[in-house]
Amino acid sequence: MIRRTATLRIATLVVLLLWCSLRGFAEEDGFEKGLALIKAREYARAIEVFSELIDMIPGDVEAYNYRGVARTYQKDYDGAISDYTTALKLKPEYAEALHNRGFAWAKKGNLDSALADFSRAIELDPHFLDAHNSKAWILATSADQRFRDGKEAVRLAQKAVAIAETIDSLDTMAAAYAANGQFDQAIASQKKAIELVVRQNRAAEMDAYVDHLVNYKAHQPLRISYGTDQKPASDAPGTKPLEAAAKAQKAPVVPKAPKKPAAPKTPPATAARPPKSTGNLGPLPYTIQVSAYRDSQKSLDVATKLKNNGDPAFTSPVLIPGKGQWHRVYIGFYQTLAEAKKAAGRLKKRNFSYTEIVKKPLAVQVGMTDSYKDAREFKARLRDKGYMAYSLLDRKGRKKTRILIGAYDSENEARQLIERLQKDGFTVTVLPR
Repeated sequence: MIRRTATLRIATLVVLLLWCSLRGFAEEDGFEKGLALIKAREYARAIEVFSELIDMIPGDVEAYNYRGVARTYQKDYDGAISDYTTALKLKPEYAEALHNRGFAWAKKGNLDSALADFSRAIELDPHFLDAHNSKAWILATSADQRFRDGKEAVRLAQKAVAIAETIDSLDTMAAAYAANGQFDQAIASQKKAIELVVRQNRAAEMDAYVDHLVNYKAHQPLRISYGTDQKPASDAPGTKPLEAAAKAQKAPVVPKAPKKPAAPKTPPATAARPPKSTGNLGPLPYTIQVSAYRDSQKSLDVATKLKNNGDPAFTSPVLIPGKGQWHRVYIGFYQTLAEAKKAAGRLKKRNFSYTEIVKKPLAVQVGMTDSYKDAREFKARLRDKGYMAYSLLDRKGRKKTRILIGAYDSENEARQLIERLQKDGFTVTVLPR
């Protein structure tokens, strides 16, 4: 378990373990595996799993959200914000992604954006405990006076406690009272939080809450410099530095019961995952070329490294007249040029030396599978033969996965690949991506 921090003590990222029986596509095993890896704090592996899901279904909003969670805990806040933003583009009223993006913004020290996201999440879900808690905590504890508002922090914290009286909501209430100069109320609320810590057998987390109580008894509110590695500012003698990098003193919550307008408890609460549309997703003609190599193994190694880092990378062998055989490395699948330009801009910020947006509407389809597991096995079999395949959801709504290779602007450009695949015993078709 992670104890409450003072470098950033905002609500735990919203990570809901959801019943996958409602998913519009059979990738339950992969999705649950990703959530389990987050809970086990194996964030790099979780990123790989959710990246595979995104590779298979570019419109999977929850996969983007939870990959963002894993990236946040890896301290890749820019990558996390990019994932949350993509999820919100696909589903603008996704309150959990707004809250989680707010968390990442706060970790970067951008409190304007963090508070805006928390406010929007509250607007979308007036009973969203963590959003109330997170906004109240920043307003109560920010070392930057521009963002401190003790009165509003108290109002939000009272709302959070009314939704659910938890350790976190009581601790936030105490911080809000202290920020508003109401130290008797702060002490009383902090003592109630400590009582809950004892009742829930969480003694290992006690120090942080006792430190807060010491502050309030000395009539000192908490002051935190967000976006830095500084320890909390406090004039109270004997205040110990607090550890970890999340507001709550626990790892990402993985709930287990239908979602309620209340904070997850121990054992945590659960939410059902809404069904995913299986309708026509539309063509994805645009992609971004980031490199090209004569050596096919080099291209595979580069693309694999990118995929392991969370990028939807793939290779595309092509015979270029006068230049011979090349193996291009692409990232992404985009419906519009505008989407591709935004993605390319993010890659440039990550210091990609070369990014060229291309319209390659066709791919060579080598098969179709019924499940996430089958798709992985099919792609592994192709990899053994030197091909790097990727998967996209069948757009005809048949709940199947298309196994594809490359990106081309014409069937003629893909001719060499087609002939090679046919020699290896595969039945191929050239279709729009």
